[in-house]
Amino acid sequence: MTLGLSRFQMVRCVLYEAFAATAVGVGLAAITAVACLVPLSIVLKAGAMPGFDVPWTIGVLAAATLAVAVPSVMTAHPMSSVQEQFARRTP
Repeated sequence: MTLGLSRFQMVRCVLYEAFAATAVGVGLAAITAVACLVPLSIVLKAGAMPGFDVPWTIGVLAAATLAVAVPSVMTAHPMSSVQEQFARRTP
């Protein structure tokens, strides 16, 4: 439970987790793509490495990051009221 964290600290924590999950997902996707696309490219006699489109790849990575980060932050937002509700108040 994240009682006692400020709203900014909690959102930052959730974003770190979302970005880590995105990095793991992108890494696993890259491994799978190389394992599948390189043999397919060789069989199709297109060379050892398939074509690499930089703008498309950056766009897909940005979309994947947003697809993970935005819902995470949206679900963390209601929890910010928990701090106000259950925080200990010192006189």
